Amino acid sequence: MPDPEPEPTWTYDADFTTTKDQIRFLIGDTDSTDPLLEDSEIEFMSSLSSSVHVAAAKACRAIAVKLGRQVDYSIGDLSEKLSQRVAAYLKMAAQLEADASRASFSSGVPTVSFVTDGATMPDSLRMSDEPEADWSLDRDDASSPYRGMDK
Repeated sequence: MPDPEPEPTWTYDADFTTTKDQIRFLIGDTDSTDPLLEDSEIEFMSSLSSSVHVAAAKACRAIAVKLGRQVDYSIGDLSEKLSQRVAAYLKMAAQLEADASRASFSSGVPTVSFVTDGATMPDSLRMSDEPEADWSLDRDDASSPYRGMDK
């Protein structure tokens, strides 16, 4: 006889000591009377992700898929538009992905670099004894099929 499947679990603790609780907070799955994802589902998404925000985005997309299987309905004056919830979770997923992307870029020391030649270098960056370049694609005497293409 096969082992019975374990009971689904849903837990949340607002102390945010676990990745699961951080993800639940980010996606708004904090109401025990209306659970959206099981603990094991969130832990699985976390195992596939490089950050809490990426895992939360994956969780939002999974919730959108679940909700997308249901339909909008109306009974008299009462209606429920589940498609609005789907759209909201997809929008939240996109925002969390953008947050994750920004966080990955802000982890290092920002640097600014210029790839330029003497003709396009801003005067504020030009060394005083540096000669100005005497070429440009805009010159009339330039023998190039690309003359004037840099405007």
